[in-house]
Amino acid sequence: MRIACCLSLLLALVAFDAGAATQTFAGEVVVRAMDATRVAVFLDTNGDAIVDNGFLLTTDIPMYGAFTDRLAKVSLVFTDGYLRVVGSEKVYDLQVAGFPEPPAVPGERKLVTLIGSALMHSKGNGCTLEKASGDEAGVCYAYGQS
Repeated sequence: MRIACCLSLLLALVAFDAGAATQTFAGEVVVRAMDATRVAVFLDTNGDAIVDNGFLLTTDIPMYGAFTDRLAKVSLVFTDGYLRVVGSEKVYDLQVAGFPEPPAVPGERKLVTLIGSALMHSKGNGCTLEKASGDEAGVCYAYGQS
């Protein structure tokens, strides 16, 4: 009985881990606070200044102040538990509470860590990076579309 229970638990853990696929991207991004509890990352992967992918972190605790940052030539790593945006001088880690932390930050870069309760990914909807960094950024995130 114990062996069957242990095997069932092991199988459940392996199945859970198998669902945590890692995706990598590269391109130019706009990282910005959409409001006090949401941070968005808009990504252009092919250099046409059109948003190809969007990521949204919802936080439980309101952030202090709004920010917008545009970074060229970045790499992104996306899992169920975090999104890491690695630029030449700065790294943004958007993490979901309760998931394992991302690996150590590469090199001598400034680290900005934001922790929330939900991290979503959607495809782009035709918005430009210029619009994503402006006042109309809310229309650039295609909520729930994949």
